Amino acid sequence: MRPEQYVSQPVTTIVENRVISTENIYSPGTPTVRLYRIYEATITDLFLPHAILRHGNDLSHQRLCELAIADGQDGGKGKANSVLTLPWERLLSVYRAMVPAERNIPMVFEGNRLDSAVAAILEEIAVPRYQSVW
Repeated sequence: MRPEQYVSQPVTTIVENRVISTENIYSPGTPTVRLYRIYEATITDLFLPHAILRHGNDLSHQRLCELAIADGQDGGKGKANSVLTLPWERLLSVYRAMVPAERNIPMVFEGNRLDSAVAAILEEIAVPRYQSVW
């Protein structure tokens, strides 16, 4: 996306309430508390939402992992990018059905691995591990 295709504004900051060891390949095991800055983005390009929805699920989580591994093996940073679009109401209903402690761990939703931080950005879903800071 190019800057002229969207506008964004900060909404909140999410703080992880506990120190955990990072899985980052550049500093594995380092004690870390994560901060997430959440933005609301509005797409201003009229054609972009259609392209995102049309191509959003073309690459599975597994395929993105394979592309990231290939990128790393080819001398890159080991990254791959795509847009993941998910059915909002189904996603919310899965999180609502979980007990709060279950929301603290990664989960698989429709074949896609979602980090525990995904639940933290859902306003109506309480996640003990994270706290919003306005």
